[in-house]
Amino acid sequence: MRSCLRSREPKRIGIETNSRVVQTIGHEDTVIIVALEVEINGVKSIVSVCIPAINLDEIMQKFIPRYTGSKRRTDANREAERRDSIMSGISSTDLTIKAVLGEINLDLYEVLTLQVNDVIPLGKNINSNITVKIGDRVWCDGKLGTYNNKKAIMIENFTEN
Repeated sequence: MRSCLRSREPKRIGIETNSRVVQTIGHEDTVIIVALEVEINGVKSIVSVCIPAINLDEIMQKFIPRYTGSKRRTDANREAERRDSIMSGISSTDLTIKAVLGEINLDLYEVLTLQVNDVIPLGKNINSNITVKIGDRVWCDGKLGTYNNKKAIMIENFTEN
């Protein structure tokens, strides 16, 4: 088996830069660090893998049929703390929210010749709902109005994503 591994040429498949793939854990959580010594093209190095103990518990549940109930309650508490930690981290994240009144395509000439008091028809009824986007995804729709003398949207429907 060792000779079979040596005959293969290692190649990089890709680098993961998606932040959604990163798993965060609390600073008080137990982890297991596995250090592997690897040799590639005559160069030796250490590869470390950090595995949260809570993930090991999930894996071990599949192998140990008599898993204790008290351990599950402890893990449920730890999981709740982990969720709270993640939610507090993402709850302060800024999001771009856009209210789309309507969309229309104009020629460049039409845009360049726009003047004060020109009207751009949006092709939408004044009483129809407007679309609300978070990022580039349509999230919900609602009615345009005012609240405390400021423009506002009353949410009427959430879209199924």
